[in-house]
Amino acid sequence: MKTSSSLFVLLAAALAASTAVLHAADPVVTNVVSAQRAGTKLVDITFNVSDADSNTLAMSVEVSDNNGTTFAIPVTALSGDLNVAATPTPAAKALVWDAAVNFNHQFKSTMVVRVIANDGAQPAGMALIPAGPFEMGHAINAAPVHTVTLSAFYMDKLEVSKALWDGVKTYADANGYTFSATAGSAFPYLGGLHPVTANWFDAVKWCNARSQKEGLTPVYYTDTAFTTVYKTGEFPVNFSIQPPYAKWSANGYRLPTEAEWEKAARGTLVGKDYPWGDTISPGDANYTIFDGVNYVRLSPWVGIADPPTTPVGFYDGGQLPPAGPNRANGYGLHDIIGNVREWCWDLYDYDTYYAISPANDPRGPATSDHRIARSSNATTTGGGSVWGRSPTPPTFAGFGFRCARGL
Repeated sequence: MKTSSSLFVLLAAALAASTAVLHAADPVVTNVVSAQRAGTKLVDITFNVSDADSNTLAMSVEVSDNNGTTFAIPVTALSGDLNVAATPTPAAKALVWDAAVNFNHQFKSTMVVRVIANDGAQPAGMALIPAGPFEMGHAINAAPVHTVTLSAFYMDKLEVSKALWDGVKTYADANGYTFSATAGSAFPYLGGLHPVTANWFDAVKWCNARSQKEGLTPVYYTDTAFTTVYKTGEFPVNFSIQPPYAKWSANGYRLPTEAEWEKAARGTLVGKDYPWGDTISPGDANYTIFDGVNYVRLSPWVGIADPPTTPVGFYDGGQLPPAGPNRANGYGLHDIIGNVREWCWDLYDYDTYYAISPANDPRGPATSDHRIARSSNATTTGGGSVWGRSPTPPTFAGFGFRCARGL
């Protein structure tokens, strides 16, 4: 995938352009120019695009109202050259955004348009979570319900497995990383396919190691200048602003923010408790039920280990016992409900942050002594929900995680 950006001012005509390469073998977008069409609320976007592999490219646009810090303005009314049969020779193409649909009656001098050419080469094992708004929270238990608009990002389809953890940790051990003794614990069956658990600090360091192993820029650093990659140790847990610090522009792996996790977890559904609707059955996820007398764990591995996780992606339509449908959500993510809770980046605010959080790309409060985990685990009665929150000290070593990446 390749992106290129240009600046436009609604009701004005200040233009500039810049480019950013995301992958070595991406298609190439250049010469992006965007301008509001006189007397209308249409924005004309022209650009050149080429691809050495002659792929058919899906073109899309993201819009920022803060000079490119975040691209959170939804772009739903787009027409023109949305699918391009690209060649190695650059070709001139054009798109039109009807800003009246998404950005009506607004004027800003800080608008940036980003054109994205997608050849399908998104990171292996990850799903693209598109930019745009969603309704976050729950009216009673995670209030208030509020609209959050996110930039596009990638999310692992599966929780980090023991096999994936071990492969990265081998690299990490040889390159100056250290982890606590409990990091990477997992139910030792089925060739490392069960999810690992780790404390929050170890999960963050592992994300950095995964990034460096794949030649990507790490996200987490011990200093605000982003010069020293976070590789070792843990930091005091208190209410001061403290490391590690996140370089959000980096292209490496990271923990999702709480808002990113919930948007990805909902899988395009609105106002539901689960990624598939409002009810849950024993064949849907690895959780615990109360039968009126006893608490009954549903994992096929009950009695072998405690807690009895299931392999990542187990509920794919072939699960036994009991049988059930494929419970991957609308974005293709598995194990959103049950199995292990999952760490997020955000600090926890003791239930006040939702009322005051930014509308665009919220990343949590500045201080706290707890981090947020989401989802539920094999011992959660009723299966939990996509909106449930678990504030936990970051030194707790019993949660899993999955990674996100920015575009």
